[in-house]
Amino acid sequence: MLTIRSTNQHLAARGRPTLAVRTRPKIAQRTGADNIDQAAAESSRINPRFESKARRRELLNLLRVRNAAKHLDHLPEPGCTIHGIMRGNYSFCDLIPAVLSMIVPAKLSYVAATTLGFSQKAILQILDLIDSGGVARFDFCCADFFAKSDPEICMFARAELTRRGSKFTAARCHAKIILFATSDG
Repeated sequence: MLTIRSTNQHLAARGRPTLAVRTRPKIAQRTGADNIDQAAAESSRINPRFESKARRRELLNLLRVRNAAKHLDHLPEPGCTIHGIMRGNYSFCDLIPAVLSMIVPAKLSYVAATTLGFSQKAILQILDLIDSGGVARFDFCCADFFAKSDPEICMFARAELTRRGSKFTAARCHAKIILFATSDG
């Protein structure tokens, strides 16, 4: 029989009050198993929804897109530009779905972006936007410093963007610039 060892043994030895302790874990009590591994195996046979760990977890921080849309607040008139300072509560990639939400039902026919560096999450977000049809073409430039320091993510970005008819390059830049062309002009 499995016993749970805790600080109660030390408290009892010193004559101090102890907490109530179950001698078998709850899962073992339900299944009648004598150890945790056997209990997990029994439980998974009894309850097919039991899983000991998630195979893949994804956290979608939708506040970031909302923060980008709130910070952007409007699109420029034809012939005008917007210059902004990012607060850090969203990434440059969060501006793309924010702009898409502002131009519904139109889509983005072209996006060009430059940045110092980017995360795997950012490039996956860009690829999802292309695959979903929200963005037709996305040309992307990052700093050559970043390309040298993280070649794996840059090779992945180049291969995936090229496969989708877009371009990827690395150059000496540190500017964060995003250019949008909408499908409705």
